[in-house]
Amino acid sequence: MFDLKVKQKNIQLRLERDQAVPQFVFADAGKLRQVLVNLVANGVKFTNQGRVRLSVQAVAVDRSNIENHNENQENHHNTQTEEDPPSNTACPDTDHHLRLSFSIEDTGIGIAADDFNMLFAPFEQTAAGRANRKGSGLGLSISQQYAQLMGGHISVTSTVGKGSLFMLQIPVQPGTASDWRRQGSQKTETQTLPLQATLGEIAHSSVVSESADRLRQMPAAWIEELRQAAGQLKSKRVLELIHQIPEHETSLRNDLTEISHRYQFGQIIALLDEM
Repeated sequence: MFDLKVKQKNIQLRLERDQAVPQFVFADAGKLRQVLVNLVANGVKFTNQGRVRLSVQAVAVDRSNIENHNENQENHHNTQTEEDPPSNTACPDTDHHLRLSFSIEDTGIGIAADDFNMLFAPFEQTAAGRANRKGSGLGLSISQQYAQLMGGHISVTSTVGKGSLFMLQIPVQPGTASDWRRQGSQKTETQTLPLQATLGEIAHSSVVSESADRLRQMPAAWIEELRQAAGQLKSKRVLELIHQIPEHETSLRNDLTEISHRYQFGQIIALLDEM
């Protein structure tokens, strides 16, 4: 999704993780990935020169304690066994939680002051969005809903002609490499994430490019209903609609079903917006 657009626009996409941020964290994997994908996609869409930067920092915690936690976990990494109990406490002095602050900063066209009130409203688009002629006005609305479900929020500052800064803050718990290995392929909402690798996956995330062309065979009413269901986070209805895709499009049905099971409805909407 991003690699091709970044190359076409000749802009930069940068990833940065502050050293005070734990290498592994407990978080709602699906929702966190989806929010970050939506925010980065938004930055890339409205940036025609310069860069989009995704960075993460730990806030309102004792940074030295987290850095020591990272160092201790890395040194202990090779000595832990499968019998070691999973870590379920945070770094010292963090009251079992810390807050991560993700910043998505771009050098794009910016957002007019008159448009701020509609940024997170479903099916509302800014003047720039309407001029872009793509998008349904759902990505930011879903992102804010997911952020709130994770106990956090999204804020934004912007200057027309200079760019925008979206900030996502969520509470998490530090984890360990052993926690990550132990969970294996288990699918639960809250998982241990290798944060740096996850950021890399987000930067290189993609929806199969030909999927939009394959969906054009579906009736316009079906496409609009899928968009509405995804925008309203109606997972059952989304799956029902996906199952109406012709059986010969098995791979497409499977891809969309997997995305839906991960509650990545913003990715479905992004795919529809490409049509």
